[in-house]
Amino acid sequence: MVRSGPEFSSSDSLAVHSSALTEGRRPDRTSGRLASSLQWLRASSALGATIARGALWSFAINALAMALGFFVQLLLVRTLHQEQYGLYLYVLAAVNIAVLVAKLEFDPCAIRYVGAYAGTREWALLRGFLRRSHEIVGGTTLVVAVATVIGTWVLRGVIGTERVGAYYLGCALIPVTALLWLQAGCLQGFKEVRRALSPNLLVRPLLVGLTVLVLAHGLGTRLNAAGALAIQFGATSAALVLSSALLRWTMTEPIARATPYYATAEWMRTAASMVIIAGANLVLSAQSDVLIVGTYLGTAQAGVYGVANQFATLIGFGVTGVLFITTPLISSLYAQRRLGDLQRLVTIATRLNLAISLPVVPLIAIFGKVALGWFGPGFVAGYPVLLVLSVGVVVAASVGALSGFIMTMTGLQHEASFVIGGSAVLNLALSLVLTPRFGVIGTACATAIAGVVRAVVLAVRVKSRRGIVVTPFSGYRTAVAART
Repeated sequence: MVRSGPEFSSSDSLAVHSSALTEGRRPDRTSGRLASSLQWLRASSALGATIARGALWSFAINALAMALGFFVQLLLVRTLHQEQYGLYLYVLAAVNIAVLVAKLEFDPCAIRYVGAYAGTREWALLRGFLRRSHEIVGGTTLVVAVATVIGTWVLRGVIGTERVGAYYLGCALIPVTALLWLQAGCLQGFKEVRRALSPNLLVRPLLVGLTVLVLAHGLGTRLNAAGALAIQFGATSAALVLSSALLRWTMTEPIARATPYYATAEWMRTAASMVIIAGANLVLSAQSDVLIVGTYLGTAQAGVYGVANQFATLIGFGVTGVLFITTPLISSLYAQRRLGDLQRLVTIATRLNLAISLPVVPLIAIFGKVALGWFGPGFVAGYPVLLVLSVGVVVAASVGALSGFIMTMTGLQHEASFVIGGSAVLNLALSLVLTPRFGVIGTACATAIAGVVRAVVLAVRVKSRRGIVVTPFSGYRTAVAART
């Protein structure tokens, strides 16, 4: 069963009280400093253990999911062959875009509100959010799926009869995929790392792989893109059933008994800002960079840039685990107004992010050319791109991502949307100017500059609006000052 408050020990162990104050004596300056230092160390240890435990589970599950996903993709390539596999990927890409729009970003909203309501024990609001978010996401995704089915039927002559079946199955995937992501966000808000990640990242691809093995390689069934999408739909539905059961199991008795209270207007306003952020992040992603490179420099250079970017993103792989467990804790601590503990959390998380991401950079610098050469001699030309992107990824991973989450988890999502949206516009403008003049290195510089600017501006705004310092160098003095 999930705990009603933060997972790390109890709030009493994190509050800053000296023994002298407990006994009613006025501490001198030296003993006060010593007491503050000791409390910082004890609180940091408790928070650090919680973050490390959650991050390790997240890292382990994501690493296993990466290996499992690679195996499943290789299996599908061998089973479907190039043309049908291309159709399969095309439909899945369209499904993911449709889900991104239709779910209205209620999954990151769930991380914030579930974490906050659980931390403050507002069971009625928590029950209301869980119910209303499922109603909204289920309704919007169903409308999008039906509209897409109608559009597919109208355009069936253009699409081709051999492809229509795959499109219909893609439409069926939209609601179940969106609800699976929403429930993952709810479970993450409860700080249940394993339950949040396992259904989507482990169970779903495992079921796809096993089914393809049995049907195609065991029974000799000939699969095409539509068949693979049907398997994907079955696996996603099974993962959704499991996720629903885990979410019900996670809810404590007070939540189940509470009469739902709905703050729908507030939730929708938050979701609207989250949608803007998601769109901006899409512009800032490698997909837009590859599109620009391909348009100006050709598909061959786009391939070089894409491979270099994939290696650069490995720097932030471990950081994902830290952010996964940190995000709901930010919401919970801020809702309880425990700003000193929130500063400790941010300091520890930033240090962990830097400790995880920074050592990867010299490895990439030393072995980058060799790794790029695995894809062919022509890809070695992407080594300068890899180095430039790596710098931007370290800054974004250690400071920028955490600053953005602090803003969205503490009610500043509207302001965050402007900052992130502005950085997306900056990235696009710089890419359009630098790419034609300097080639792929110009695109990489544009992305790195925009990422650094976004990280710095977000960190400054977090300090200004919430009094939280987002650097790995803030210590207990900052934490105590933030608390007061």
